[in-house]
Amino acid sequence: MVAIGRRTARRARAHSGVEPAARAGRTPRGARVPCAVTTLPRVSSIEDLVGAWLSIPELGDRLGLPQRQARKLVEEGVVLSARVGPNLARCIPADFVEDDHFLPGLEGTITVLRDAHLSDDDALLWLFTPDETLPIVGSPITMLQAHRKAEVRKRAAELAF
Repeated sequence: MVAIGRRTARRARAHSGVEPAARAGRTPRGARVPCAVTTLPRVSSIEDLVGAWLSIPELGDRLGLPQRQARKLVEEGVVLSARVGPNLARCIPADFVEDDHFLPGLEGTITVLRDAHLSDDDALLWLFTPDETLPIVGSPITMLQAHRKAEVRKRAAELAF
């Protein structure tokens, strides 16, 4: 095989009579390409689906932590949060907290959902959307509250494929 320079390769393509974009299956430069329309979940639908929310100070009170440590949990992604309410304050679903600690299995489930490339809003929608196929009637968060994390994590892992 003979190696040819860039300039020679360009000349060969230019004289082949086929547009470069057509050869490669691409659109020509400057052409508008229709993009896929994605519908993002509305914040109000997440707000309605979840129901009870905790603000960051309320989360700190429930867990017995100072407000800065509660905020750090949210910023580091230990828990999922969303902007809700009229002032779009960052809040955490109240169902994530059981007594004075997070639900057992919640942090690992959030990790699996993030590994499946779900955004916080999509993960919250998945966790709180009712699913009739679950062994316990309700949503995946209901299963976590019943301490049955294995089935939830299995289904969350399936989202990646």
